[in-house]
Amino acid sequence: MNDPQSNSMDRRSLVPVRTINEAPRLLRPAPPQVASNGITVGFVWQVFARWWTVVLPAGLLLGAGGAAVAWLTFQPTFVAEAWLRIEDRRPYVAFPSAEESKRFVETQVELIRSPIVLTGCLSRPEIAQLAELKTVETPMEWLSQRLGVTAVGQSELFKIKFEGPHPKNAASIANAVVESYLKLHTDNSETETQEIIAALEAEKTRRVHELERLQETVRTLTKQVTGKELATAGQKISDAPQQGNPLAALEDRLTTAEVNCEVLQARLEVARKKLTEKRQTRVPQLQLEQAIAADSGVHKLTSDLMEVELLLEEYDNTATKGKQLAAVHRLEGRKAGIEEALEKRRVEVRGLRTAEFEHGATNDQEDFVGRLDEELESQRREEQLLKDRIEKARGELAKSGDSALDLEFVRNEMRRAEEVFQRIADRITALRTEKSAPSRVSLIHAAATPSLPKTSPVKAVAGVGLGLFVLPLGLALLWEFRVRRISSGSEILQQTRMRVVGEITSLPNRPLMRGKRSNLRFQQQLSLFDESVAYLRTSLMLGEDADDLRVLAVTSAVSQEGKTTIAAQLAANIAKVSGQSTLLIDADLRAPSLHEVFGIPLDPGLAEVLSGEASLEEVIQSTVTGPVQLIPAGRLRMSAHTLFGNDNFQQILKTLRLQYRYIVIDCPPLLSASEALVVAKVADGTLLCAMRDVSQFSKVCMARDRLVAAGAYPLGVVLNDVPPRAYAARYGKYYAVVDQD
Repeated sequence: MNDPQSNSMDRRSLVPVRTINEAPRLLRPAPPQVASNGITVGFVWQVFARWWTVVLPAGLLLGAGGAAVAWLTFQPTFVAEAWLRIEDRRPYVAFPSAEESKRFVETQVELIRSPIVLTGCLSRPEIAQLAELKTVETPMEWLSQRLGVTAVGQSELFKIKFEGPHPKNAASIANAVVESYLKLHTDNSETETQEIIAALEAEKTRRVHELERLQETVRTLTKQVTGKELATAGQKISDAPQQGNPLAALEDRLTTAEVNCEVLQARLEVARKKLTEKRQTRVPQLQLEQAIAADSGVHKLTSDLMEVELLLEEYDNTATKGKQLAAVHRLEGRKAGIEEALEKRRVEVRGLRTAEFEHGATNDQEDFVGRLDEELESQRREEQLLKDRIEKARGELAKSGDSALDLEFVRNEMRRAEEVFQRIADRITALRTEKSAPSRVSLIHAAATPSLPKTSPVKAVAGVGLGLFVLPLGLALLWEFRVRRISSGSEILQQTRMRVVGEITSLPNRPLMRGKRSNLRFQQQLSLFDESVAYLRTSLMLGEDADDLRVLAVTSAVSQEGKTTIAAQLAANIAKVSGQSTLLIDADLRAPSLHEVFGIPLDPGLAEVLSGEASLEEVIQSTVTGPVQLIPAGRLRMSAHTLFGNDNFQQILKTLRLQYRYIVIDCPPLLSASEALVVAKVADGTLLCAMRDVSQFSKVCMARDRLVAAGAYPLGVVLNDVPPRAYAARYGKYYAVVDQD
């Protein structure tokens, strides 16, 4: 047979062999857990090719069913958007504000989501009657979950978005939220400004009396020091000539601190007033009734009341003197007690839920009061520090005994009081003027009724269908990634660091329908099978030490990996090509099968020779392949460990070496039967068989490590059951079809 592969091979790359007496050249052991290359496109294709008969029907069934369910249960969601503008700085008419905007903007965003605004929205009759709100237990929570406030880039614009099942209702709710927020913002701003003005007016009036007192003190001290009246009609005392003031800078800072304290105090009083007034927030009646009905205590008492009413009705229908029966009186008393307890519980729940709403509505106000209180406290500390420094400086100056200094100190104090008074008056004027300034928050665009849903039903159905369609393939990928089956010879070298001695194609079956084309295909596949076996034999026989390779063990990691077929075909090919006597031994005593392949009796065989019940001459049988002779396994009547536990098999093998040029041994699986290591150790080399798409990398590595640890010499891996088409694509087509006629 033409063998181009074997003719072109470099002899230096062939499998090394050893003599029976040579110490084995151990391979470097690999860890049992082999490295993984991850899920690649090639791996996905291999898994699909292996599982397509399962994953494709399952995927189509799941995908179609999931798509149908998604189509029937699809609920469109519509998004309505309103646009607001929250300006960085407060708009002004004549008095610009230096107030920073970051905290204000963040507060407004949270206020839109707060129970204060949402309660105002739900209080509207047109909103409370919407079908969506009537079917949910907690409308406030349902509304909050679907409401979104997002900034548009880095601008001052904000989108108020609401998602709902009905487009018109979604737009109505979005606009109701915006209107509730704008009304609250406008009312709060106007009320707060007016109350701050009132507080500052009261402080201004108090300062007038303080100024009059200081002016009188200055007149008195001036007359005592100079003997003259200071001021004439129409002249301000502060306009009188004054000496240089060494404390002017500190007094200016103190004046500013006092004005800031007064303004902060006014704002704080207004904020605290809103909390102490305890103005009750309007709670939506629909939401309150739903909360009461959902209470577990109310639900239990209602059930008890219904049960008692049913019993009373039954007594009325069956008893002759129903109303006079003692049992009826007891039931009526029990009914009255339940009704009283139910009403009491409803009142309690109403109070608790109302308190919860009110508490949520005042959280933001409490935070605002806290921030103002901290700011005022800081400003007061600064004011007190400045007063202490000024008082200390005045004390140092007063030590000189100059009475004119006392007069100057009082004049300075009066001038500072006048400055504080004037600044408070200016602040009142500014607040009144800026009341007519544009609002800091304005509506840019109201929410319109959305025409299209947020998610198309086609996309949703396609997404569900596609996801369920690929689910079986995904499960197959996870399973295959976990077990890591061998798919090609290149993977064996990469993952296990063992060379591939040969690849054996699948043994073709004769076609059921005879014809020229089918017969030709069968002949071509048979030719590829013979060629692959011949290539394996050539790789083994053309090594530099091929003369010492006489006993060859063929095994696998686990069962059902094609070792018996390879052993039989390899022995037949060696005998056919070499023309020398070849012996095939079935050492798989637990699950023998070679006797069925060659059609000879199972016993007597190797088991009888090892136990001393038969001789070698009695068990060696001829086969139809001519030079190949077979020792069947025999019948196992005791433990295989016991039969191979002594040196009997090694002695038998020494005797057979004198009679046969080549001996091929079909061993048990390495990981299942420990006697396989005994056979492999006394052989000149061991072939480890792996079946494509069946054998696992981890088990092949484990089998290799056991061979090395036992002192056996693994020649490499034989990959069998390779599809003829894949083999031909890898090595090329070069048929030698023999005419069978």
